[in-house]
Amino acid sequence: PGEFNGDKSKFRKWHHNMKLLLKGYHNLNDDQKILIFLSWMKGGEAELWANIHTEVNGSTPMSFATFKTELTTQFEDKLAQKKARNAIYTFRQGKQSLMSFMD
Repeated sequence: PGEFNGDKSKFRKWHHNMKLLLKGYHNLNDDQKILIFLSWMKGGEAELWANIHTEVNGSTPMSFATFKTELTTQFEDKLAQKKARNAIYTFRQGKQSLMSFMD
């Protein structure tokens, strides 16, 4: 999945790849799943967040469901939908806007 440094624009893809990675393992408990996620968080805000979580909450802080919620809350790009919508509105087909092209 590659390392994640906290870049919110790359979180969704990284998170998806991490979930795929976990599917390759069987019978992991919550602590093991969390540690796998934390081990791929290197550099930037992500590493700082991971370090704080392990120092404050022990080596593995909580249930995996709670961990994923906190992770998503922290790193999900809150403007992703707005950016995607804007990209559609500003997309051009040749010299025409997408909306003009579709009419």
